[in-house]
Amino acid sequence: MEYGHYEITIKETGREKPVSTEYHGFINHEGLVSFFGLKEPDVEWYNIREITGQQEENPKEAAEMKPGSGVFLLALKRGGKDRNTTRCIGVHRLGTPGMEFIMGRTDNVRKYQPGDEIPYIYDAEYTGELQKAVYWLQHME
Repeated sequence: MEYGHYEITIKETGREKPVSTEYHGFINHEGLVSFFGLKEPDVEWYNIREITGQQEENPKEAAEMKPGSGVFLLALKRGGKDRNTTRCIGVHRLGTPGMEFIMGRTDNVRKYQPGDEIPYIYDAEYTGELQKAVYWLQHME
């Protein structure tokens, strides 16, 4: 296990805005999830970003330039029982060894399309297996 520097953003139920914190140490993704209690029922969504090298002066510009740094929509399923809900699969850290698929719903503020970068996914569940994510989406009502 290597030393890492991570930024963790957490949106909790009942809070208007997400909170961000950093972690420095010897830990992996599962360790961070456990340490910060990210699978607790009061966590609506979270994002873990590994910070590597020197930080650029403009973080937004840096995120746009780094492959795999955002959450990109892979697939969408609109409707079902609740016509105002859009279920989705996002991919985080695209093209990296730590790539993971995020299953949940979008905020419906705008009509997202596959390939769009989005800020977060509500009611997120995570998997490293594309087949599991696709199965989840196919069986959502």
